[in-house]
Amino acid sequence: KDYLRIINQEIKRQMKLNPEAYFDDGAAFKSVSKEQPFYLIEDGIVIYFGLYEIAPYSSGIRYFKIPFSLFETY
Repeated sequence: KDYLRIINQEIKRQMKLNPEAYFDDGAAFKSVSKEQPFYLIEDGIVIYFGLYEIAPYSSGIRYFKIPFSLFETY
């Protein structure tokens, strides 16, 4: 499950760039779920969270682009 560790670390890194957009400055986020919505793009995967999942309504739906390059060792 190293791929989950990579995804979670990258989401946390991106959340730290704009912590005020998230509940508890992003501290409440622990991990994506097995049912986490995502889609593929040319150079990565996009993980997204619905309204109120990790951020208030005013922050909108939150998207995190995870580049395939982070998975190169796999």
